[in-house]
Amino acid sequence: RPCRTLIRRPAEHDTMIIRNGGGDAISKDFIDNPVLTPAESLRHLQKAMWEENMDICYLILTHLSYIPEQFLATHAFGMKMIEHEAVYPCGNGITQAGKDVIDAAYTLKVDDKRATVLIDIKHMGLKSRLDLYAYRKEKDYEAIPLIASHVGVTGYSIQEWKSALEECRLLVKNGIPYAGVTMDRKMAGKWGAMNNKFTFNGWSINLMDEDIEEVLKSGGLIGISLDVRILGWQDITGKGDKEEFLSWEDFRYFFPEKAAALSKGEEVFKESRLIPTKEERHPLALCFNILHIAAVARLVEGVKDPFKQVCIGSDYDGLINPIINCRDAGDMPALERNLLKWMPVAESAYLEENGGDHLLPQKSGKLDMNALRAIISDILYENGKAFLQRWAVGK
Repeated sequence: RPCRTLIRRPAEHDTMIIRNGGGDAISKDFIDNPVLTPAESLRHLQKAMWEENMDICYLILTHLSYIPEQFLATHAFGMKMIEHEAVYPCGNGITQAGKDVIDAAYTLKVDDKRATVLIDIKHMGLKSRLDLYAYRKEKDYEAIPLIASHVGVTGYSIQEWKSALEECRLLVKNGIPYAGVTMDRKMAGKWGAMNNKFTFNGWSINLMDEDIEEVLKSGGLIGISLDVRILGWQDITGKGDKEEFLSWEDFRYFFPEKAAALSKGEEVFKESRLIPTKEERHPLALCFNILHIAAVARLVEGVKDPFKQVCIGSDYDGLINPIINCRDAGDMPALERNLLKWMPVAESAYLEENGGDHLLPQKSGKLDMNALRAIISDILYENGKAFLQRWAVGK
């Protein structure tokens, strides 16, 4: 991370990265330069990394909590299990410090050689992501690929997402207002006789159609998370609360009339229960997310094969509830078999619900299974590697 002070202890220098007695270039840089702005820190860190024959491929401007020492952008709510004011989104999109980091990342050079660092849109609030796209256009950065490293999709355009608002409430913690919002989930498709409704996860931490378009047209990469919550999985054993939280400024930006009503004390909130499904059909949720990206891609000029721009983002960090068929990377072959089985089922259900033509390859009027095997293999194993190889050469 660019910040060089300890979180919540800004007067103390962060020495955790210093190792081997401080003899390496990275440790030496942290020792010699304890106070730098985030943008300056990134430039120093990339140079030190190159001296150690390493490289920064991409960075995330924000994560799961508000950190005042390096407030670069408003984060999207995603830490449901922790009750702390820091996990609630704060702010109004990308800050000037955040823009400075973007400038540094996109224009970095080391010894007159291009050393660009990509931006990952994961964990950024929706308003922050829109700010990023606008800033990229303003500064002519649009040819630099975007990454969405471990995500799901909402199934909505931004306007559809706004129209899906069911309930909202005003929440105040330590004098700071937040908005709790509950969205109707978009149907992805139906399968089975009971508990057969599959929906996308409408939380704004997931990609809107506009996000998908921005990543694809940039030549970037979308990594699909294997966290079943993110994919839209709905569990009868959990609380199943559909509510997420937005910073008050973000809420006012997207829902100005609702914000005006709530700020006058008109609070509305209703706890919602999610619709249960069967665990053994976890891969269907993954399939629906992949297919929606392919459907949106048809509207994006210049995208020839969207399946080449999708990979697995996994998010195996010990906090997620991964799909039951793929608890760790060793289960990828099993996931491959499951996707081969469920992708045609998901396509049929998706088209029945959302309309449109076939998204999977056809041959002589039937599903081309060999082409589908190649697509699944690319998504699981090849696309991410190929993207990094292309980017390394282009760098």
